[in-house]
This record gives sequence, structure tokens and C-alpha cells, in this order.
Amino acid sequence: MRILVTGGAGFIGSHVVSALTEAGHEVRVLDALLPAVHRAAPEVPEHVDFHRGDVRDRDTVAAALRGVDAVSHQAAMVGLGLDLDDAPRYVGCNDLGTAVLLAEMARAGVRRLVLAGSMVVYGEGRYACGSHGRVVPGPRPAADLEAGRFEPRCPRCGAELTPGQVSEEAAPDPRNVYAATKLAQEHLASAWARTVDGTATSLRSPGRCSGRRVRRDPRRAGARFALLGLVMPRAATPYAAVAVLLAAAVPVTRRSDPDRPWSAALTMTGVLLLVLTPNYPWYALLLVALAALDGRVEWLAVAPAGYAVYLTWTLGLSEAQVRVVHESAYGAALLVVVVAAVFRQLHGCRIPRGRESGMVRAARGIRTGSGSG
Repeated sequence: MRILVTGGAGFIGSHVVSALTEAGHEVRVLDALLPAVHRAAPEVPEHVDFHRGDVRDRDTVAAALRGVDAVSHQAAMVGLGLDLDDAPRYVGCNDLGTAVLLAEMARAGVRRLVLAGSMVVYGEGRYACGSHGRVVPGPRPAADLEAGRFEPRCPRCGAELTPGQVSEEAAPDPRNVYAATKLAQEHLASAWARTVDGTATSLRSPGRCSGRRVRRDPRRAGARFALLGLVMPRAATPYAAVAVLLAAAVPVTRRSDPDRPWSAALTMTGVLLLVLTPNYPWYALLLVALAALDGRVEWLAVAPAGYAVYLTWTLGLSEAQVRVVHESAYGAALLVVVVAAVFRQLHGCRIPRGRESGMVRAARGIRTGSGSG
């Protein structure tokens, strides 16, 4: 058979492609290779017909469907979304993309579809209370999450619940935008199958998959404000970050050296990057300026911390392991910076004039008006 795999360069899609080619099928891949997911060009197996394009584009989909016998629809925007601002993109990628694909399949006479469903359509799943039998738990209270209590409780008496197996007959209960779009995909596929007398099968896979081919969303690699999250509830970390920056700005600005006007700005940049614990390791390279211009070599400790986090993206580690590496790496870098700062305050350390870099001497000369000419 000739089978089109949408999203065939992704984690699950690439495994589907490998399995189909090993089984002797002719495979065609359609993938948009969105930069948020694919930081580098994927490795395409031999004898795979690769088409780069978006499933929301009708002409692209029509071209990819030519001569195809069946479709494995894996293309989707995954994750839970950072906030409701992501809702239009989820609906566009998942539901509009599926609608365009189904319309073109109907036009091309392709009648077999396998859809990448998700178990997130079931919501919390099945739970039972010892006193009240089967119950549907509500949202987890913020206080429980901050205290590390992640298991839901009985909505009637607050007792601990016993999880159970979810059957396919369980009522869907999508509880986030991603889950809602995955359920909408199933409804669209069902309507398409009835209309064209085709077959549509949805494979509701686990919500979390891990392995060496996973492409993690960089925004989720570790926790934002991870260092602050070690000592306070996560919900309070954004406000604490603002307070830390303001607290650092006052002494840094007041004690700025007129001979080195760039020092305050560079130091605040370093504090900002440490507080935010950046997910992109190249941010850490900005701190090289602190060492080059201001002689503060301790800031270079942030650079290897950033790359330690980057390496976790490629090793197939779990989210909990990534968080540990993230917080440990930046925690060690912060410790180095703080110890060095205290040492400088106690001993009144400054850059020895004889060791000033050429850039520092040039800047000093411009400020004082010295120089030839």
C-alpha cells in the first residue's frame, strides 16, 4: 500500500514511518517542520517520499494525496498550551488541518484513515471513593498543587480516591484546549467516514510519550523561575522575580562606577537571566560581556549551566529529570555568582588597572576625553 503519514517527521509519526517501511509499504510523509518542534532537519529514511508543507493548505494536501491508498494522520500541535492565547493555534493546526485533510481525501477518493487520538479526551479518568463509589473529581486546588499533592480527592467528602481503568465507553470530558481539539478531530473523522462510506480509526494514545526522538517545546524545558520555585510556591514566583529585580536594581544603580557606566546594565542583565533561568542556552552567552568588560569571570558559570539544560533535551529524559537538571545547574551557577559577589563586597575587589582589557581602556579614554587627534 501507499500510505501518507502526516506529521511523519515527529516523534510518533517517525516511528509509524519506520514501522510501515519495514513492513514493505510505500510511505509518503507530509510535515511542516515547524521551528518550534524541529530545531534541525529530520533524518528521512531511504525510499520515503518527503513533502514539506502544512495540512491547512489545500493544494499541498491534494498533491500529497495523489496515488495514496490510506492516511495516518499524526500532524498536530501537541501539549496543554501555556495559556488561552494558544487556543487559535491549537484549533487551527488540529481541527482546521484535519478538516482540510478530510475534504481533500473525499475529493481524491481515499477512504481509509487512522487518526492519532489521545487519552486526554477522557479528562481525569475513572476514580472511586470508598464512601461514595464512582465519582468525577473536579479541578485540583492550587493549594494542593503547591504542596505537592497531585492526586485528586473526592468532590463530596475530600477523601483519597482509587484510580481505575477507563473503558472506551467512558464519556469524554476534555479539560483543556488541546483535549478539546483532539475530541473535535474524532467527531470530524466520524462525520467524514459516514459521509463517504469510509473507515476511520482513532488510536487514543497516552498523553505523555518519551524517547530519543522527542522534540520538546523549548518553553517547557524545565520550569520558568525554577530557582525561586525551590523556596516558595510556584504561583508566587513571578511576583518574587519582579521583587528580586527591583531589589537588585537599587544598589547596583546607586553604586555604579562612573568610570565603567556599562557595569550596572551588565550586572542587571546577569541577574535577570539568573532569575528567569533561561530555557535557551545561547542567552547565557550574553553574560560573556560581564566577564570581558567588567572582569566578573564568575558570570561565566551560567554558560555551562545553560548547555547542561540543553543536553537534557536530547537525552530522552522525563520532565521530572529535566526539572532536576535545570534547577541544579542554575542553582550551582547562582551559588558561584553570589559567593563571588559577597567576596567582592567584603574585600572591596576591583579590576586591577594593569589587567583592564583594551575595550575597558578605550571606553575610559572616550569618557575622559583623552586620546590623540
